[in-house]
Amino acid sequence: MKPDPDRQALIDQSIARFRKLLEEKLPDDNATFDQIEQSIDKICKGILPDLQEKVANKRSKKPRDNKIDCSYGGQARPGTAASR
Repeated sequence: MKPDPDRQALIDQSIARFRKLLEEKLPDDNATFDQIEQSIDKICKGILPDLQEKVANKRSKKPRDNKIDCSYGGQARPGTAASR
C-alpha cells in the first residue's frame, strides 16, 4: 500500500507541534509531582483536541457507503425498514 501524503503531513505537523509544546511546557527536574501533572495535562490539552478535529474533519469529507450490514446477513439503507 502506498503511503498517504496527507496522512504523513498530518503526522509530521503533529510531531512538530508536540515537540514545540514539550519544549515550552515540560517541567525541569526540580518540579513537584503536581507541577509535572499540570504540565502534562496542558501539553495533552494543547495537541489532542486539535489532532482529533483534523482527523474527524478529514474523515467527514470522504464519501460514505449508503448501506449497513443487517442481522440477516444482507445490507440495507439506514432508516428503511423491510416489510414482511
